[in-house]
Amino acid sequence: MKRLLILLLLGLGCESNPISEDNTSICLDSYTKFNGKCYYNNDIEVLNSFIENSAESLNFELDDTNNDGQVSWDDLCYQQWNSSGRLIRFSVFTGAVLPENNCNLSGQIPDNIGNWNKLTYLDLGYHPDPDNTSGQLEGEIPQSLSYLTELESLYLYNNLFTGEIPDIFNNMNNLKILWLCNNNFSGELPQSIWNLSSVETMWIEDNSLIGQIGSEISNLTSLKNIDLGRNSFSGSIPTELYNLNNLERIYLYDNQFSGNISEDISKLTNLTGINLQNNLFDGVFPDGICSLNIDYEYEVIDSIYYLGYTWKRFNVENNLFCTEPYPSCIENFMGNQNCND
Repeated sequence: MKRLLILLLLGLGCESNPISEDNTSICLDSYTKFNGKCYYNNDIEVLNSFIENSAESLNFELDDTNNDGQVSWDDLCYQQWNSSGRLIRFSVFTGAVLPENNCNLSGQIPDNIGNWNKLTYLDLGYHPDPDNTSGQLEGEIPQSLSYLTELESLYLYNNLFTGEIPDIFNNMNNLKILWLCNNNFSGELPQSIWNLSSVETMWIEDNSLIGQIGSEISNLTSLKNIDLGRNSFSGSIPTELYNLNNLERIYLYDNQFSGNISEDISKLTNLTGINLQNNLFDGVFPDGICSLNIDYEYEVIDSIYYLGYTWKRFNVENNLFCTEPYPSCIENFMGNQNCND
């Protein structure tokens, strides 16, 4: 099996031994023996479904380890299994997040992915390689993904997924990282996404989502980073958001948000980045912003995920912040405001 060197491996859980007690060389009926170890058949079934769906796109330089012109379940992408023969980590990347390390899955996520109910880490993302678009997944997210209740990290970014994001998060109590960005999702966010009390990073930018941020965001008590940019969200920022004192980055750019920024922003003492660019926010920008530890001059060009895009730690241009004077710490960083419209 390949090993993904850049990831920290998690501890393995203790479960029943899949080896038959009366004969240590024989696996139980629901397991397959391979290289002296037992592997759960239902987990293997999902791997074979991915291979079938991706037959035209697989990266044989990575996946055909035997050079026999075929990809078998044990070759596919990066896998980590626990001592009980269950798959616990799966990634399309076999090394650093680079195009040449992507095993190029395509087609739809198979419905039987619910078999992977011991999985803690799932990365089905795609690196935006301009010379190769064959390794992108598509279609709707299957409801069966809701059975992956052990997940701590879920990456579905930079694919061609469509439809609404299904209401699958009710029992994902351990989920800390959720990347759904840069797809073609539409409709409103599912209600269960606001129940992810353990989630720390939620990247949902670059879709076609609508709706508002409701008071339910108060449930995201562990949230550090949220990006809802480049969608069609509207409404105002709920007061409950200002009580999420773990927040470090808030990115709401390129939407239709409106209303004022509350003086309560000063309560977000861990905030280091805020991007409200290209919205309809108005009113007086609160002086409380100056009490936060934001590097207003910081800029960086993204060369990994959003090629060529310039990120700033503070960006509020193209809104309706027309009341001057601005707080002294940001007066030189307000950019263009649409005050003549």
